[in-house]
Amino acid sequence: MQGFADIISIENIKLVLINLVVFIIVWQFLKRTLFRAVMIRLEEREKIVVLPRQRATELTEKAENALQEYERRSLAAKTEIKTMTETKIAEIERNNREVISLAKEDAQKIIEEIRKGSEADIISMKSKLQSEIPAFAGMIASRVIGRGLKQR
Repeated sequence: MQGFADIISIENIKLVLINLVVFIIVWQFLKRTLFRAVMIRLEEREKIVVLPRQRATELTEKAENALQEYERRSLAAKTEIKTMTETKIAEIERNNREVISLAKEDAQKIIEEIRKGSEADIISMKSKLQSEIPAFAGMIASRVIGRGLKQR
């Protein structure tokens, strides 16, 4: 046990105590000077780095919200435009059907008027020709007779 007694000798204890006192003094000195300066610099750096990062996060969230709002409004506008387009197409088709129907009716009236006019013209021409038949018959007969006489 002689070795253990050498380790715990008064000289060693004095050395340990002196080292401990020097350590405490150096620690207090560093704590008041260097460590405080380092902590101040770390806090300043945190303000420089963390606050802009938080601001960037806030702005990113705002941008994402704005994008979502834009997409929602865009979809609503597309839906509204589609509905308006379909309504206008249906209205145009309905108007086209009405115009075509009116045109068909007008065409039928015109055709009917032409038919009536044609029938009247035909009847008029028939009566005119009826009255001219005896004259045409006489002309034809005189030509046929005239040929007959010439041939003999």
